[in-house]
Amino acid sequence: MPKDFYERILRRWCPKASPEETLICVYEKVRDIPYGSTGERQPEKIVQENLGSCSGKHLLLSNLLTLLGFENKIVTCLHHFNQALPPNNEYPKRFEQILRNHRVIDFHHFVKLKRGTRWLNLDATWDPLLHRFGFPVTFDWKGATDTIIAVKPILFYPESDDLIGLKKKLIAELPQEDQEIRAEFMKLLTDWMKQIRSEA
Repeated sequence: MPKDFYERILRRWCPKASPEETLICVYEKVRDIPYGSTGERQPEKIVQENLGSCSGKHLLLSNLLTLLGFENKIVTCLHHFNQALPPNNEYPKRFEQILRNHRVIDFHHFVKLKRGTRWLNLDATWDPLLHRFGFPVTFDWKGATDTIIAVKPILFYPESDDLIGLKKKLIAELPQEDQEIRAEFMKLLTDWMKQIRSEA
């Protein structure tokens, strides 16, 4: 973890905040990075490009929490995007076809934050603009409760020190058709989100 990079981020994002205030500030700043899946998962790139998927955003969040002294871990779960996206949006035609006709398999990441004896769910996937379109976004988090998980977990995997490697491995183990559908779907989802942001 490039400590200097994260220290600069903290000074820029949360200057002169108390530890508790910084915890909340860091969560909100990572949450507010627009969601987009480009295949880039390195936290430094996520900050530079101001765009990230669940993997990159939660690696960034976890590293910042660790620097602040908060015990945390990242968990990985299987989910289907068909169950995660809100209905009734004007999605592109091909996007709707995939949602109707295919099971879109993906592997989601979020942070578990230890507070006292409890492990809290800390999910910063969806950015606030997406709340307008029915996506579950947590506002006014005070640091002591679970946040909303962005997807509906089906299965959890053992913890890994190589989160990016684990995700690549899980995707590579999918049948070829599922890999292709997932890749097309993620591009369509990211493009749709870029469009609604440009119109906001």
